[in-house]
Amino acid sequence: MQQQGGMQQQQISLADWQRLLMGDAPWVFLLELLVRAVVVYLLLLLFMRWMGKRVAGQLSTTELAIILSLGAAIGLPLQAPDKGLLPALAVLLVAVAFHRGLSLWSFKSRRVELLTQGDVGILLKDGRLLPEGMAGEHFSPEKIFASLRAQGVEHLGELRRVYIEPSGDLSLIKYKRSRPGLLIVPEIDPSSGRYETAEDHYACSNCGNVVASDHEPLDYCEHCGEPRWTGAVTEAGGAQSAKSESAGLARQAG
Repeated sequence: MQQQGGMQQQQISLADWQRLLMGDAPWVFLLELLVRAVVVYLLLLLFMRWMGKRVAGQLSTTELAIILSLGAAIGLPLQAPDKGLLPALAVLLVAVAFHRGLSLWSFKSRRVELLTQGDVGILLKDGRLLPEGMAGEHFSPEKIFASLRAQGVEHLGELRRVYIEPSGDLSLIKYKRSRPGLLIVPEIDPSSGRYETAEDHYACSNCGNVVASDHEPLDYCEHCGEPRWTGAVTEAGGAQSAKSESAGLARQAG
């Protein structure tokens, strides 16, 4: 055993560029690899087109599983010269046919759709994050705040409901007129100081639960159990000034 191990170590050389760059394959395999890559790319385009336009958007759980399967199927024939393309093509056909069949079954059966795609969840209700909803979807408040800021939300008082769709997207339903809520603009943003604090209203820094009080609460939040409170905010003073300025310009134009 020691002799065999010694022989294998002697066969390994850092100067063996053939082994380092091509392994056991000859250099001519690079030309064949170009042909394989073009064929596989065209096959993937064909099968992605067959799977439907939605795959180009947000992927569901089953669609993501199919994409990973397609990637695994094409990897080996691209890299191994002793592997043909027909086995990979068979895997592609089976994977896409399974996806099409499962999609059709889900269309006809609500139970199958819920089992494979999941259902809509609720993360926020009446300006307050729901701890049970976040735990069920494995979302942290910071992650939700980041997603809300990306959609132009500045404080939770603007929101009546936030749903998480099966695709992972957040759907927002806003109040026609915002209420006092937790400011989610980062403190490092200089504009965070321009928001008006709602009088006698405080928001939980974790879930956004708003309570009416003439002083900062000393109790734990009844919804999430956090002891951290901050002043709830209303619409930004800068936004109100902009609206007043726009109204004045409209009167002058009239």
